[in-house]
Amino acid sequence: MAARLRTTCSLCGDVEVPFSAARLLVSVDTGEMSNLLEFDCPGCGHTEHRWLDEFSTRLLLTAGIDVAAAMPALGRHDRSR
Repeated sequence: MAARLRTTCSLCGDVEVPFSAARLLVSVDTGEMSNLLEFDCPGCGHTEHRWLDEFSTRLLLTAGIDVAAAMPALGRHDRSR
């Protein structure tokens, strides 16, 4: 059975996303990690983004999620998503 991630789509509500449809985007901003989970909703196909804390990031990395790209440095004021 393929690993799945439980999260929320802004259009569909609660969803289970296969790891193959999720990516971890990581950036280092003055020593602080800014991590985003990016996923394609299995219900509607919409691409979503969720900010992650360090603990959640480590869990996903341990579980084998793909790290898709390094983002440009993001400051706290940019966390409007």
